[in-house]
Amino acid sequence: MKKFSILIGTAAAIVTLTGCAVPAYDVEVYLSPKVKEKYQIRPSLEVDIAGINRTSEEHFKAIEVNDYFSPENMLRSGNAHATLHFSEENGDPKCLAKSDAVWKKFADGSSDKIYLLVNLPLANGKKQKNDPRKIVIPLKDSIFSSNKRYFEITPSGLIQLKNRPDYAAKAKIQQEKTEKKP
Repeated sequence: MKKFSILIGTAAAIVTLTGCAVPAYDVEVYLSPKVKEKYQIRPSLEVDIAGINRTSEEHFKAIEVNDYFSPENMLRSGNAHATLHFSEENGDPKCLAKSDAVWKKFADGSSDKIYLLVNLPLANGKKQKNDPRKIVIPLKDSIFSSNKRYFEITPSGLIQLKNRPDYAAKAKIQQEKTEKKP
């Protein structure tokens, strides 16, 4: 009986400890061919993946995407994030790997969600209540969920996908590194 109690206590401790960790995902982002169709080029775009916690969540909800990407924005510069770059020369899919150092920064900041924001022009030039250029994803760890997350930049904003898009099935995915080497 004592061994059983020790076993149950150990199992409970493992569940508690693993439940506190911030899960990390391979976050893959794709530039839809429809973006090039709309603009006649692949525009230079940045996608930020920012770890947020309950304290910073209201700021991220309230901020306009154009303001977030402005050079003097303190929310962007003061918050742990990774930036994926797309351009006419490089529109290949990008991946923030689950092994990237930024995930540790998200954990250190008690992040329980990630925000993805893209500096795409507003569709029709009009502000919308729920800006499709930003999306929030809860960080949940489950043995039943995949360790990959897929997103697509469309002419109107970001969408989450269940799988890689068909047009990118054989595409080479570039892993973006957030840690810059001197």
